[in-house]
Amino acid sequence: MYLSDFDGAKARLEDLIGRNDLSSRLRTMVRDLYLQWFQRKADFHTSAREFLEAEKIIRDLKTAFESTPSEEIDHKSRARLMRSGSALTSCIMTAAEPGKRRELITLYLWLQEEAGIRPSIITAIDKRGGIATLTNPAGIEQRFLKEELLPPEDWDQLQVGRYVFHESFGRDERSVSGVILAR
Repeated sequence: MYLSDFDGAKARLEDLIGRNDLSSRLRTMVRDLYLQWFQRKADFHTSAREFLEAEKIIRDLKTAFESTPSEEIDHKSRARLMRSGSALTSCIMTAAEPGKRRELITLYLWLQEEAGIRPSIITAIDKRGGIATLTNPAGIEQRFLKEELLPPEDWDQLQVGRYVFHESFGRDERSVSGVILAR
């Protein structure tokens, strides 16, 4: 992996994952290395300005993480997700189509949630204007139009006291770029 032999490294890691004779500690370490493979491959593509490839690898990271047995996920595995955030941020910043950008922001927010980042809380909703106010863990209030950032099926679930994950991309960190409801 460190020599950028990604195909060879992935094959060896998948062989190790398939083995049943490893202790639970070793299995967890191998899974972490496997997730690290996706992070490093996405970083490699990002540095080569191959953003579509980086995006695909991060989506594969999500699939790999979701298919990992819970007993093989530790704090390092969760931290690994957010280390992939910089590659995904580059993909978001270069996405030209608004729908694609929203989709990538939702993926970024999923990374935050799974990595254990503290959620924000909805503190006010103006039903007439569709504007919601959230307060982030640092105590800063931010406003957003729910129609722009949430799918219609989530509008009714957006209530005062509801936890959400959000991100602000761009120059104005008080402007919210993406929101998902916390589970």
